[in-house]
Amino acid sequence: MSMGDGTAVAQEAGDVVILNNSLTSIKDCVLNSRTMAKSVGKFLIFQLTVNISTLLMNIIAPILGWTEPFSIVQILWINLIMDTLAAMAFGGEPILDRYMKDQPAKRTDNILTPYIKSAIGVSAIFITLGSILILENIGGITSWVIPAGCADPELYEKTVSNMVECRSRGAYLMGLTTFGNYNIEDTADFTVYIPKTDPHFATSLAVIPLQLLGYYVSVNKGLDVDKPRNLAKSVTVE
Repeated sequence: MSMGDGTAVAQEAGDVVILNNSLTSIKDCVLNSRTMAKSVGKFLIFQLTVNISTLLMNIIAPILGWTEPFSIVQILWINLIMDTLAAMAFGGEPILDRYMKDQPAKRTDNILTPYIKSAIGVSAIFITLGSILILENIGGITSWVIPAGCADPELYEKTVSNMVECRSRGAYLMGLTTFGNYNIEDTADFTVYIPKTDPHFATSLAVIPLQLLGYYVSVNKGLDVDKPRNLAKSVTVE
């Protein structure tokens, strides 16, 4: 190890050259590296869980007599959201000092740690079983599943009415609905469309990008995403 103002011989011989002549740079480098490793691990859990769940559903579908649980457009749309917003969110995660308390990883360690593997496996099985319960309506579970407002035909008009109330109070509105509901553009300032699907699965398509949007905005504002603030209910009076 050599300092930036050391001799050329020392810099050439050293494995590490600290250009700013401060040993604290080593600590900052390790902390940034561990934060990056944590973000990669979280992204792998997020990405592989959904991909494995989709694969399992397509394997099980013929056995249960289903023709097509997910269309190609739906699969591509979900992956597009994950590959962009998720990567941006995890890439902008704040650096936490508690990462320095973790044990250093070995160079030979697999990037898919036992924790990541178990998290992916448990989550993928849970999502797959939940999807089967909903599609087969086992135990009348669909009566407990509430579709997203702008993606549910029965709640669409009420949701738009709620948006009009918010707009009258100076709010900037982003609409997220299924293809075909183009009249929402008259109310929303910005609109994102998701593929049409069974109303009970519309929540899965709608909530994921909205949660990622909220996460990404919070991270960029320097807020702790695990401590939401200023929560309020939206009440519609009929």
